[in-house]
Amino acid sequence: MNVKDFAQNIREKYDVVDGIIRNPGRFEGECEWVPYYWELALNGEGEDVSDVSGFAARFTVDYEESDAFGLECGAMVEVFQDPQWFVIGTVLA
Repeated sequence: MNVKDFAQNIREKYDVVDGIIRNPGRFEGECEWVPYYWELALNGEGEDVSDVSGFAARFTVDYEESDAFGLECGAMVEVFQDPQWFVIGTVLA
């Protein structure tokens, strides 16, 4: 599945308001791009930056991802799972 299709799937699966997922669950309150990068991380993609606090992965946003999610091309994003199993995303640069 390409990035645009994945983004559309996220918008259909979740209640996304102003780019934020409103459904209860592990992505609640996160940006719509978080499930995309989390899926990539679970498939072994990205740079593994895990530490003692848990699993984490870092990615550089490419043009296609920038277009699909409105992130800055070349920005670094990181996704990780907190102790309560919520998945959190952050833009690093």
